[in-house]
Amino acid sequence: FALVDLGTGEVTYTRDGSFTKSEYLRDSGEVERMKGHAYGTYTNLAFKLATGKTARQLRRERGAAKDARAVDILSAAELEIYQRKEAAIAVLLDAGLYYDTIKAALSGEEAHR
Repeated sequence: FALVDLGTGEVTYTRDGSFTKSEYLRDSGEVERMKGHAYGTYTNLAFKLATGKTARQLRRERGAAKDARAVDILSAAELEIYQRKEAAIAVLLDAGLYYDTIKAALSGEEAHR
């Protein structure tokens, strides 16, 4: 499951709360498989599923600085959806699924093989 530190916004995954998103992605093998692009790719997937836009698009659309944390500019409702999507991603990674399958499962599309 996912825990969110309301002070820092850091999301921690696992049953015992011991892994950050970076560690969870690394341990899943996705960081290596995606050649270092897993964190941004999965973060943007969660943003797109929650808002229909990537983090960069949200910052630009809402007039936030380029270095602003995109989670800080989400509405309460968007943040709740974003956190649920990140938690679902963590569960599916834990089940051994890869990006295309996870994206398809969470967006209702068929996975391309």
